[in-house]
Amino acid sequence: LSDKTKYLIHIPELKEGILREEGEGYQEYQIRFRVPSCTLPIALEYLKRLETSKLILRIDAMEIARSHDASSVALSIEITRTVLSDLNQEDAS
Repeated sequence: LSDKTKYLIHIPELKEGILREEGEGYQEYQIRFRVPSCTLPIALEYLKRLETSKLILRIDAMEIARSHDASSVALSIEITRTVLSDLNQEDAS
């Protein structure tokens, strides 16, 4: 990416997600967002980055939409990040 294009995609609005206490020792944070316009190769590269991230991410839902006369696509994505609790904190109390 060039210096002009600092980010791979542009997310114009990022709403607050949902934090869930799912089990002992971990939490899940789920967020939904929309990318109104990007090219298909950029969308695929973004998904590849999510998949190879060192964070514990899960793509729960994804929709790629394109108008018949457009060269760009729109993405709707729902992602969950699993956050492991610090088990050492329990030992300290």
